Amino acid sequence: MSHLLDGKTAVVTGGASGIGRGISLELADHGANVVVADLRPDPRVHDLAPTHEVIEDEMAPEARYVETDVTAYDDVANAVDVADGLGGIDVMVNNAGIGDPGNFMEVTPGELDENLAINIKGFYFGSQVAAKHIDEGSIINMSSIAGLRGHHKGVTYAMAKGAVKILTNSLAATLGPDIRVNSIHPGAIETELSKGVTITEENREETIEGIPRGRIGTPEDVAGAAVFLASDLADYVTSHALLVDGGKLNSA
Repeated sequence: MSHLLDGKTAVVTGGASGIGRGISLELADHGANVVVADLRPDPRVHDLAPTHEVIEDEMAPEARYVETDVTAYDDVANAVDVADGLGGIDVMVNNAGIGDPGNFMEVTPGELDENLAINIKGFYFGSQVAAKHIDEGSIINMSSIAGLRGHHKGVTYAMAKGAVKILTNSLAATLGPDIRVNSIHPGAIETELSKGVTITEENREETIEGIPRGRIGTPEDVAGAAVFLASDLADYVTSHALLVDGGKLNSA
């Protein structure tokens, strides 16, 4: 364990599985206490121990699980309150999100409302609640390369992730100088959710061919970027869109 984040406390929404789990574990590995804010404590890979238990059992920092629906303001506020019991929140990672509801021509008003409530409203109020408690620290918003260029197979998702990018820029200006706000834009990342959906055995080789780094990314790749943005190493970095895509977007 390094000591890069010693004394800091982070809240990670959607921290039980996938990229959120990777971020939670990596923050803890660098010394941060972590509040895992998710709808359920168990990861989607059922043979894995809950994220907060791994941190408590195998790492030095403290961890808590808080049942959290990011569309419910009181739930998010409660997660931040729990962080106060661990010394007070220094880092907010708005990560919880859902994929695209389907074909643009068939998306219903209800599906659109649900998607944007999680993928935009959750980030907006997650940032608002955190900003009321952070004296000096970092907000990290999980976007996507789709939020920078759009995506023909995921119109709703790309629209939401583009909004997250602009929200990030606006909050950096609004909350500075004491709170830094940045977004992370992953490319192809293999998680339990992406397997068989956006990353399949049929498209795997084609996907890799478009990535200069020569491989599909992992949650740990994204987590390393989050650790940097959470740490004092990024003290002069705010309003930045950090690509974690193996070079795909700028080489296409």
